[in-house]
Amino acid sequence: MQAFVIAAICAGLICAQCSEAIAQQYWNTTQTSGTLNAAVWGTSASGPFNAAWASGTAVFTANSSITGATVPVRGITVTGSSTVTWTGGGTLNTGSTMAIVDVGPGSALNITGQTITSVTTANATGFIKTGAGTWSLTNSIGSGAMRLGLTVNAGRLVTNQANNLGSGPLTINGGTWEATGNSTYTPTSMTIGGDFTLEGTGNNAFAAASVGISLGNATRTITTNAGGTGVYRSLLGVI
Repeated sequence: MQAFVIAAICAGLICAQCSEAIAQQYWNTTQTSGTLNAAVWGTSASGPFNAAWASGTAVFTANSSITGATVPVRGITVTGSSTVTWTGGGTLNTGSTMAIVDVGPGSALNITGQTITSVTTANATGFIKTGAGTWSLTNSIGSGAMRLGLTVNAGRLVTNQANNLGSGPLTINGGTWEATGNSTYTPTSMTIGGDFTLEGTGNNAFAAASVGISLGNATRTITTNAGGTGVYRSLLGVI
């Protein structure tokens, strides 16, 4: 294990992103598989589960499998040490909000093969990763996606390919970023608001040379864990 410290030499502000109050919609716990836009949602964890998807926050309280659809998703919550397997379908967007992905302790959200929109207008997309659990976003493609940005606050984020998180503003306040394949990110701006870890069997690469890196006028520690021969962790930018 290695750690290296970056000290700010200029003042900066950490962007605090927030989302408006958004209705929670609970996935039918007796229906462990289905499609995002099916009428299997409820307004409480106890049901009934007969409502159509209404572009709110999807709440999963049990192991589930879901297929995506071309509808706005303004948040995802996974609780109860559950594993949610999300298979790509349609084009994912967050309805021009920073959607909170809250994966609780012992829980996992595995999104695979999901296209993410790259539009900059009504359905622009961005995410805030919170919670101690794991969010895997693998083989999910959207050139120029996440135009609103990506914020990682806590837990584990797993990626596996070049620019599968798009190229919007990037803020890392904590947590662990794991690369299971060569994972690169070329943000339009980059803020490091806290200590975090880079690890995995693939390469982590962040290229912010043209936009610079803000450290919030503080010292930050980035811990890097070895991933095998030839694996590297790269953070390129100007403070």
